[in-house]
Amino acid sequence: MYLSRSIAWQGSAAPMVGVIPGDTKVLRRPVGRGYMCFRAMPGHPWPQVRAAAERVYNVHEFHHSRLEMTDAGLTTVYSVERGHGLDGVRDGIHLHNLLATYAHQRHVAANPWVSAFVEFVRSPEG
Repeated sequence: MYLSRSIAWQGSAAPMVGVIPGDTKVLRRPVGRGYMCFRAMPGHPWPQVRAAAERVYNVHEFHHSRLEMTDAGLTTVYSVERGHGLDGVRDGIHLHNLLATYAHQRHVAANPWVSAFVEFVRSPEG
């Protein structure tokens, strides 16, 4: 939300940072709420996650917003198998070195995302 171009609620809109080419609409009812499952897609920026492409990640989401993207070609890196994410099919906007998701991940043995992130940051790719 913060990284989108604007945020709108009940007819009022305000500018945001503008990194993500899209506008956030805040809604009265939740769009995504509860447990979510997704799988990393081949374009994921973190090598450790790409190496485990068959893994399904159990995560959580809770949001009262949707992102209206103005760039249909924007790269996403998670395929949603349960839940909503960005649009019910995908989540995880990858833009330059940014990875932004609606999903909330917890660092556990089945999802060592912090380790994958740190490895990426320390690598020449990061």
